[in-house]
Amino acid sequence: MLDEGLAESLNDIAKMENLSRARVTQIMDLLKLPAEIKKFLVGLQNPAEIRRYSERRLRNNQTSKVMLKELDNQKV
Repeated sequence: MLDEGLAESLNDIAKMENLSRARVTQIMDLLKLPAEIKKFLVGLQNPAEIRRYSERRLRNNQTSKVMLKELDNQKV
């Protein structure tokens, strides 16, 4: 929405989507996850495994660090 010029700010998006500004910020922060984590999450198939990675958990910066370590260990 920002890229297409449909909104000028996160506040505009919040109004358009009937969400709070804080909620839009939470969602946008997920875009800041490292590429490796996003790729891993997109590839998940098992519903139980998908539920393990809740949005709240993913927003936690410490969780991102742990996940990156886990992904590095899986590569070996």
